[in-house]
Amino acid sequence: MISPRGFTDSTSADRTEAPSSHDASSLAPQPNAPGPEPSALGPADETHFDVPELIPARMLNEFAYCPRLCYLEWVQSEWADNLETHQGTFGHRVVDQPTRKTVPTGKQEPEEEPSRGGTVDESSDAECHDTEVLHARSLTLSAPCEGLIARLDLMELDGNSATPVDYKRGRAPNVPEGAYEPERVQLCAQALILRENGYEVTEGVLYFIASRQRVVIPIDDELVERTRELVKQLRFTADEAVIPPPLDDSPKCPRCSLVGICLPDELNWLNRNEGHGLRDQRKKAEPDDSGKSRQLEIDFDAPPRPVSPRRLLPTRDNALPLYLQDYGLSLGKSGDQLVVKKKGVKIQSVRLIDLSQACLFGSIHI
Repeated sequence: MISPRGFTDSTSADRTEAPSSHDASSLAPQPNAPGPEPSALGPADETHFDVPELIPARMLNEFAYCPRLCYLEWVQSEWADNLETHQGTFGHRVVDQPTRKTVPTGKQEPEEEPSRGGTVDESSDAECHDTEVLHARSLTLSAPCEGLIARLDLMELDGNSATPVDYKRGRAPNVPEGAYEPERVQLCAQALILRENGYEVTEGVLYFIASRQRVVIPIDDELVERTRELVKQLRFTADEAVIPPPLDDSPKCPRCSLVGICLPDELNWLNRNEGHGLRDQRKKAEPDDSGKSRQLEIDFDAPPRPVSPRRLLPTRDNALPLYLQDYGLSLGKSGDQLVVKKKGVKIQSVRLIDLSQACLFGSIHI
């Protein structure tokens, strides 16, 4: 399906991309089924829901970045804003505004009924030539065969050739692939959705707002295979009703907007301190003959790792304030210092690097 509005499938967190500016409530699973039996990890997750048929492409980004973050946002409907999510929302203010005209349908087999709807820029001619590039903003499309749904920030359409363009808050990373895996997987999911809707897609574009740079990502077989594998893993993880473990001493955690909900350091420390080593030694059992979902198994005999929790060290500010309140004082600047005088006689000098602020009370001459 293509529609001008839908859930927000644009970043944040950059981490994002963090992922950000999400509004996946319309696609969140509904609490209409009881959870599974308790596993070795404890009681089943009370927030367990039926896994929907369509997985948001944005959640693939989160799952590739951090499976626990994806579970918190998608399954448990947790969300918290920080500076980076607000910056991501602001950076998407243009592409989040849908335009009005209809997008040409992708070419499909005669027996298939392609999904219709969507928007293109009003500046585009409705009867354009095949060589004219149309720009469609804020498109919501679904691909039932792939099990995916996404809201595209921008689609560039040249005849039947479509290019998804995904906006990211930060700067383009200096990596051989052009971008990190979470962003490439999300873009590939959008490309697969476009292909199922009858468009030809050979590449996608990541537009990094901070560096104003377009990065072309080829949609090759390796990336498609990786994306489909992550779809299967995400569906299995959501169906297990067991929240994935937090990342261990990862630099991703301090910048995550959900760090106060996830509590990665605290949980890792508690698990090790209790002597279980639950998350470090967890493994998947092989599927049984009935084909039922595999259960989590824990090696409780494994010794815990003697790791201390990450220490939080506040920054030290050596600068101090300067207070002047005596009658007849004057304050002046000489080079990199502030000089305090009284009746023309120097009584003190303070380096600017050591000064946080100057507070003057009464009749002080500057």
